Amino acid sequence: PSAVETGAFLVLVADVIRRFRPNVVLLYGGDTASRGVIPLARQAGARVVFWLHNFAYPDASSFTGCDAVVVPSDFSREHYRHAIGLNCIALPPVVDLSRVVVDRPGGGK
Repeated sequence: PSAVETGAFLVLVADVIRRFRPNVVLLYGGDTASRGVIPLARQAGARVVFWLHNFAYPDASSFTGCDAVVVPSDFSREHYRHAIGLNCIALPPVVDLSRVVVDRPGGGK
């Protein structure tokens, strides 16, 4: 996002956090807008959890200020522990994968 988009997003997030006073804020993404959520949440006393679902992070700097980093598998947890020294919590997907399997090509037509 651009600087203007990031600013507008963070103003909105700050307002939502102020009104709802969450205990936990879950975020995803290493972009400037996503990173800006961390101090807003922490200033409001919320814990910050990063939901990590890829292998695109070459270092741990994107997770600074996060209370926890959650990954979808033990494989992901081990990958990040060995690759960048990041301790993650493995939490399997909450979606029942057997319900979203496409059994025929063509978009279900």
